[in-house]
Amino acid sequence: MSEPTDLNVSTELDIEISDPADSTRAQHTIERIAAELGFENETSSKLGLVASELATNLHKHAGGGTLSVSKLEMDSQTGIRIESADSGPGIQDIEAAFTTGTSTAGSLGLGLSIVNQTMDEVEITTPEGTAAGTRLVADRWLTPDYETKNPCPVSIGAASRAISPDEANGDAFITKTWNDKTLVGVIDGLGHGSRAHKAATTARTYVESHAERPLASIFRGTDRACKGSRGVVMALAKFDWLENTLTFANIGNINVKVSGPEWTGLIVRRGVIGGNNPGPSVVTREWDPGYTIVMHSDGISTRWDWNEIRDGGDEPAGVIANRLLKQYGKSNDDATALVVTESND
Repeated sequence: MSEPTDLNVSTELDIEISDPADSTRAQHTIERIAAELGFENETSSKLGLVASELATNLHKHAGGGTLSVSKLEMDSQTGIRIESADSGPGIQDIEAAFTTGTSTAGSLGLGLSIVNQTMDEVEITTPEGTAAGTRLVADRWLTPDYETKNPCPVSIGAASRAISPDEANGDAFITKTWNDKTLVGVIDGLGHGSRAHKAATTARTYVESHAERPLASIFRGTDRACKGSRGVVMALAKFDWLENTLTFANIGNINVKVSGPEWTGLIVRRGVIGGNNPGPSVVTREWDPGYTIVMHSDGISTRWDWNEIRDGGDEPAGVIANRLLKQYGKSNDDATALVVTESND
């Protein structure tokens, strides 16, 4: 990961890993340091599990190495960095190592799904074709205390259903508001049924637990979380109510439509998250709370217009989303609609 120029990294401790018992020592040490830095007990415990996983991998697959923990400071934020380094055989396929259950010669063993799910940023470097070892750097940031200055001024609603009552829903949606920001999104697992449901749920879980991160970072982590699954397509929109902006990114065929004067449009990248993912194009536009944005999976026909779904009135977003699902939902696919529109409260 490229380091911001204003990032300050101060090493707290280096832990030499040479014995299976060192993983427990590393776990307890990182839990303690995380708590001292201000992380809540639950997060500190998860960070301890990350340290235990990395220490176990160092001993089992590289014959030992060093686990380091550092304090991160940037602007008003504080974070923790956990870094592992070894002189082992390296990783043959770095991205495959993030797949749950991966355990191949030269890999990190049990996969890096726990590390990816817990940390905000993860980077692995290993020289190709050499035995120069592997370096993993993983960062997690504290959410700073914050007093909301401009509460969410819009109505947000979503409606979703599976292809049939007997099937698990392969679609998912996200709505999360914190501080002066709101993140919304629609996720569609490829196909339908239990495997599509698992892929969509995995993606949603990652996004919800990293909602405060930049969209490019969220897409990168979601891609790794979905490795080994059917994969998903996803669109995310993040609103900043202080700046009155919308930041948008989309991979795949999630349909997005915006009503508002002089709107310049949104960029869509074709691909599959967890598969052939080209990375999103992230765009930021000015946003007026009087605009409306509709996002829906391809289980809903695109043959609708604003007058039909609004029914001529100023209705809450949930009513619009349900009408869109009922009138334009396809019978042969899971379907999800999400609407953000002006609030009349």
